[in-house]
Amino acid sequence: MIKKNNLLIIFVLAAFAGAVSFFISHRRVPTLRSAKQFELSGDLQQAHSLYTAALFEIAPSIELPDINRSKILSPAALKKEVEKYFIWINRPAAKARDDYLATLAGMTRCEGDDRRDNTISDPVFTALNPEAYLVEWNKTFFAPNVAADPSHIALASGNYRHKISLLVLKSSKNYTYEINLINKATGRGTRALLLAENSVRLYAPPGEYLLLCRSTVTFPSEKIWRSNYTPIPITVPDTVSLITFELRTSVHRRLK
Repeated sequence: MIKKNNLLIIFVLAAFAGAVSFFISHRRVPTLRSAKQFELSGDLQQAHSLYTAALFEIAPSIELPDINRSKILSPAALKKEVEKYFIWINRPAAKARDDYLATLAGMTRCEGDDRRDNTISDPVFTALNPEAYLVEWNKTFFAPNVAADPSHIALASGNYRHKISLLVLKSSKNYTYEINLINKATGRGTRALLLAENSVRLYAPPGEYLLLCRSTVTFPSEKIWRSNYTPIPITVPDTVSLITFELRTSVHRRLK
């Protein structure tokens, strides 16, 4: 009887997992389908925005570790989260899915007709030595009132040897940004929410990236405006660096 109950539980869990997978995969389809429809109708600007939105959804991504978690997690649990993040960004490329490739191809076809709601300032590159790298590491993963865990020294040193740079993205007044930093070589991303007048700190191996972002602002009239999804190309050098820049937004359309 117990064995039959166990089999039933396994069956139910498998069916649930399959349903979730089906829902997620089909939730992505409408955005990609809409992008294709706008492209066929000749509205390449809207098509490009929707292809970028589809890529934001489709690219397998990890959430950026939250620095405030250092206030509540044990040192071992926090270190495990940080290790998971770096395993993700260092993992070699896997076979790209068809919908991912179709989305990139659509963005390429419609490029040039995209509307650049979001741009970045000229990046500032500062080379980091191991000591400076550890200082920046502690700023990334430990809140100001939390003592840095000495066991992170070896973890930071290992990623320094692997030439993992740090990108610091700053936001201007009023605008909040949804971000996904996509490694073009692996197809994987890191998601983050950049609040107004704030910053996020993303690590990245050398290579070519697409910073996908959408901005949101609430005006004094309490009307909300959201930008198109914008892809911004970024190159991370072979030299371990601190790369800082500011995201900027131009409002192009009327409020509804």
